[in-house]
Amino acid sequence: MKEIAEYVGDRPQTNGVHFNYQWNGATDTFKSHKVLQQKELPVQQLNNSIRVENTAKTILFARVISTGIPASGDEESARKGLNIDVTYKNIKGEVININRLAQGTDFLAEVTIENPGNRENYKELALSQLFPAGWEIHNARMDISGLDLGSDPYTYRDIRDDRVHTYFDLSKNSSKTFVIKLHAAFIGDYYLPAVQCEAMYDASVFARKKGKPVQVIQPGK
Repeated sequence: MKEIAEYVGDRPQTNGVHFNYQWNGATDTFKSHKVLQQKELPVQQLNNSIRVENTAKTILFARVISTGIPASGDEESARKGLNIDVTYKNIKGEVININRLAQGTDFLAEVTIENPGNRENYKELALSQLFPAGWEIHNARMDISGLDLGSDPYTYRDIRDDRVHTYFDLSKNSSKTFVIKLHAAFIGDYYLPAVQCEAMYDASVFARKKGKPVQVIQPGK
């Protein structure tokens, strides 16, 4: 404790973080009273550059985290610190092949995320599911059928026209399963993007299931 006190006593006091940064040639100044901050930087080109100048009296630790959605067909299944399993079932709970679905089919997307316990309890995980334009998402909060999909508890779920983002915590040596009801609405050839789960503030923790081409066909064919 004495050594820690001496170390802290020798460090200049700070009222937060102050720095200048240059992103792709554009310069800006950032000041905050908080000691930890995250700044989103828009990516508009393949080659990006950043320069950071610390204008405070204390040491500034900077980390660049790059996130994005791989181009269709380019993504690969991968995992680090998480396991992911994706299964598609009919309304009866039977596993189905979603490569060719008859128009009008209702079905379920079931994703299980496991924390194998190699690290710690995970906070603020984000599960991202993007769906083909030929599939429609049933919003369980507005579905009058009252179907109990059997999802485990989550912190928050954001449902858009073509995607669902689910946010949750996950303890060591445990798993959670999330279910979404879908509808094969429009005939055509589509691409099902990768399903990905990642820690929102730790890019080293993630799991991804690669996407694939899918079809919605006329019933009876």
